[in-house]
Amino acid sequence: RPQELRVVRDLLTRARGARRALCSFALGPAGAWSRVVALSWGSWGVYGAAARGRETGEGQFETRQLLDVYRVLEISQATRFYGLCGTPLQGSPSPEMHAAGYRALGLDAVYVPVDTDDLDEVASIVPEGGLLPLRGFGVTIPLKELAARKCRKLHEFAACGSANTVCVDSGEWEGWNTDAPAALALIRKHLDPSGIRAAIVGAGGTARAIAAALKEAGAFVTLYARTVSRGEETAAAIGVASAPWATLPGAFWDVLVQATPLGRHGEEVLLRRHLSGRVVLDAAYGAEPTPLVKAARARGLAVVDGLDLLAAQATLQFERLTGQPAPPGVMVAALQSRLSSPSA
Repeated sequence: RPQELRVVRDLLTRARGARRALCSFALGPAGAWSRVVALSWGSWGVYGAAARGRETGEGQFETRQLLDVYRVLEISQATRFYGLCGTPLQGSPSPEMHAAGYRALGLDAVYVPVDTDDLDEVASIVPEGGLLPLRGFGVTIPLKELAARKCRKLHEFAACGSANTVCVDSGEWEGWNTDAPAALALIRKHLDPSGIRAAIVGAGGTARAIAAALKEAGAFVTLYARTVSRGEETAAAIGVASAPWATLPGAFWDVLVQATPLGRHGEEVLLRRHLSGRVVLDAAYGAEPTPLVKAARARGLAVVDGLDLLAAQATLQFERLTGQPAPPGVMVAALQSRLSSPSA
């Protein structure tokens, strides 16, 4: 658990006080961020993998990442910490994208992964003077709706009850959602959402935010969730329709938004013959296009894939967290570089 890393920090503090050289950090995905801050806490070293695929333990980063993305040799008391909270985070390109932005603007900042499904754990470590004093953080599965409930203030798009970006100021949380405006902008490149029919697959934080944004833009929205009760509850909360997952293949829609993790590992959400609309946005992403994206392209539909959405929302998130415009093209280039780098 994130707050258990206090033991590592306290141990290193004791060793430093006793003038004893000690290398200490925590293992596993939940302990990954301790590898980033270990040297600044007084550890004489930290271990990195020679290349992707050659890790010797869970939560281990590549040496290249430790030096270039997390800047472990450069962290000081002046360094600003930002993060990504949720699970699973292993393999997320977000730290590399944000690091590229910091580097381009000359910001002394680090974006670290905090792997947890417990938002109370995050709240316990982020205050100023805390174990990991984050100025702000991105939020991913499964914490977006919980984050919205913890925020003192919710801004446009997050007011629906889903926050994927949180700024921390004097211990208070303010929430934004960058998924929704990014998705709207990408959809608008292909059609005006006013008056269209939109089918949203899912009922989690991403689905909730994009559904609410499309409704606000004038679309007729229906949620299709695997868990009927959750779909009905979410739909009622934001004022849209819901329908059983099983009816999705025969549904009529202009825009299909696939807002679940399905597809990352080759799962099929809809067969090619069921794709009769105009635009498909698939929030799932990976190094290769998902089956839904491939099928939509084969049918001649306009496609927004998960990498497009990831890059667009990350750019907006960078601006919210740092208060500075994201450098044009830099974060997208970092995303492409991360996904194209070979594994060993």
